[in-house]
Amino acid sequence: MPAGVARASVVTLTTLHFNGNPPDDAGCTGVGPLDVTSNTCSDLRAMPALSAATAAQWPVAGAVLSQNIDRSTIDPNWIWVLTAPVTIQGDMRINWWASVNATAIAFGMAWDFELWADGALVFSTETAAPMGIDVTPSLPNTPELLGLTLTVPQITATTKLVLKIDPHYLDTGTGSVIYYDSSVACPGAAMGSGPCDSTVILPVVTPTPTAVRITGLAASTTAAGVSVRWRTASETNLVGFNLWRQGAGALTRINKAIIAARGSAAGASYRALDRSARSGVSYRYRLQAVYRDGTRSWLRSTKVRVSR
Repeated sequence: MPAGVARASVVTLTTLHFNGNPPDDAGCTGVGPLDVTSNTCSDLRAMPALSAATAAQWPVAGAVLSQNIDRSTIDPNWIWVLTAPVTIQGDMRINWWASVNATAIAFGMAWDFELWADGALVFSTETAAPMGIDVTPSLPNTPELLGLTLTVPQITATTKLVLKIDPHYLDTGTGSVIYYDSSVACPGAAMGSGPCDSTVILPVVTPTPTAVRITGLAASTTAAGVSVRWRTASETNLVGFNLWRQGAGALTRINKAIIAARGSAAGASYRALDRSARSGVSYRYRLQAVYRDGTRSWLRSTKVRVSR
């Protein structure tokens, strides 16, 4: 990024489909626990061709079992293989087809959700909900599309991101099945239920340059105080600036009101005078941009020792 360009973030909701079902996915069995050894099966993809075959399945033989690894052969999981680092933050929506047994219907079906980045556990709902999150289908042993939105903190993955959807360790989770990757209805689902397509919608955060670029910032001592000058190369959608001074203590804002931007696409020159700077003291001046959407960002800083 060029020096002096402030950065903001754009959140893109990215839909990934649970993938891994023959015959269109070569090398996959369509049975989740058998496919986790491959990064191209039991994986997450943005634009897959859904299989025309019966849905792939991840059967959970015993919910009391668990493995504390990302690509578990016991806990249902799907991997997003990355070609470049990815950051997510915000609301994550999971829509998954599942069936559970009659006991789960009677007592409530609880689930745990985890995210693993590059082999490390970075998010788990067990922290806030140790007994699992209740998402119970309507009928026993009948596939139903379940949905849940979770707010995730900032997570960055470099090579892989793994999503786990794990029936809670109580006995009610035994016999649960998650279905995915089929253009036809899940086996046994209600008539007209649509494709058996489980998905996760991730809030992918992308840093982007904002509309202000600083080409110069300098401070100098004058008889009246410290003169701080700067120039912009562009300043679209910019309200103005704040100028802050830092000595040995906390930051102090120099301007009483926002220094208004001139709104020039070609940039403009600015000057602010700090009359309260004390002689013989070194200060650092920091320039802050204020945007029309209410956000603010730090631009550049400069240091000067007052001598007058």
